[in-house]
Amino acid sequence: MKFLIGFILFTTAALAPQPEQQPAGAPVCPLSESQTKESVEAFSRIAAFLTKEPRCVNCHGGVNPYIDGTGPDPDDANAPPSSVEHGGGKMAHEKDSAQAGLVDSGCANCHSHMAPRTNGSPSVWMTAPNFLSFVAKDSPTLCMQIKRSSGDAKHFLGHVKDDNGGNNFTDTSYNGDRGLDRSMYPESEVPSQKPAISHAELMRMGQDWVNAMGGQFKGDQECGCVPSSYSLRFSAETVIHDEDIQYKSVMPALDIPIKFDDDGAFHGQGKADFQSGGVAGDCAVQAAANRTFSVSGNAIEDENEHSMRFSLKSESPFNVSGTYQCPDASGGDSKSIWSDGTWPFTLRGEVGEVLLLQMPSPDPAVTNSARIEVVKKETK
Repeated sequence: MKFLIGFILFTTAALAPQPEQQPAGAPVCPLSESQTKESVEAFSRIAAFLTKEPRCVNCHGGVNPYIDGTGPDPDDANAPPSSVEHGGGKMAHEKDSAQAGLVDSGCANCHSHMAPRTNGSPSVWMTAPNFLSFVAKDSPTLCMQIKRSSGDAKHFLGHVKDDNGGNNFTDTSYNGDRGLDRSMYPESEVPSQKPAISHAELMRMGQDWVNAMGGQFKGDQECGCVPSSYSLRFSAETVIHDEDIQYKSVMPALDIPIKFDDDGAFHGQGKADFQSGGVAGDCAVQAAANRTFSVSGNAIEDENEHSMRFSLKSESPFNVSGTYQCPDASGGDSKSIWSDGTWPFTLRGEVGEVLLLQMPSPDPAVTNSARIEVVKKETK
C-alpha cells in the first residue's frame, strides 16, 4: 500500500512546465453574475426600442422599397418580410458605382434632406443590409448582432450618437422626417414622426449597457447578451512501464466551475477522483483516491492583452484506499496523506483552448501528463 499511495501522489506532479498549447475558439466572457444580469437587462431595454420604434426598425428591414406592398421579397429570400409599405412605391435597384455597389442612387431622389455628417458633408440615404435587420429579432439575437457589427463599445456608442461621423441616420431619425425632400412630400402629406424617446435617453441606455459590462465589450459575442458559464476541465495520467511493474493511474476529467467577480478575478473548486491499477511483480494491485482542487486567477482584457492567469491548487489530502493480491498474501488499506501543490499557468482565455503538460521524470519508466481545457457550459 505504501507503493500505491506514493504512486497516486505522484500523479499530481504532472502539472509542470513543458506545455503544449492547442488552438481554441471564442474568448471567455469574464463578467460576474451581477454584471451579466445587469447587462442583459440593460440591452433588453435597447432591443425593445430598436425593434418597435419605426424610425429604427423601418430602415433595418421593416420597409422593403423593392417590392409591391408588404411581405416577403420574391427576389431575395434573405430579406426579412416587410411590414410597412414603402411610401414611394416599388423602387428599381439603381446601383451607384461610386458607392461600391452598395447604394441605390434612386433613393436620393426623395430622401435628399438627411442630417449632414459631422464634418458638414451630405449624408447618403440607404436601407440597412439584410444581416443588420431588426425584424423579428429577440433581445439576445439582436444583442449579439450589434456586438458583432460594432466591434467595440466605442464604435457602438458612436453609432448611437452620430453614426461615427458617417451617413447621419441617427440625427435624421430624430428629425422624424425620413430625410425626405419636403418640396416633394410636404409635412401635410407625410407628417414628421420623431422617436418615442429622446436622443439623450437613447445615449443613456447605450451607456448603461456598456457600463454594465465594465465599460467595454468583453468576451465572445454572447458576452453581455446572455448568461454564460465556464469551467476549467482538468485530467491527468501517470504510467509506469518496466520489466516488473505495469501500472497506470488516471484522473478522469474534472470540470471545476469558474465564477467571476466584477474585477475579472475568478475562482472555483471541485473534487477529483483517481483510479489506478496494474501489476507489480506477481501482485495485482488496485486503488482509488479523491482530492479537492481549487482554481483562481484573473482575466485580463484590454487593448494590449487578452489572457487568463490561473493558479491550480490542491486543497485537501489524498484519501486513498486500495487492495493487493499476491500469490502468498492479499489485503488492503486506507489512508489520508497530504502533499502541497500549486501550479500557475497562463492561457489566452478562449473556449476550447487546451494546454497539454508533461513532467520529465528521473525514471524513464515513468511518464506523467495532464490536460487542461477551458469549457463553456450550457446555461438554461
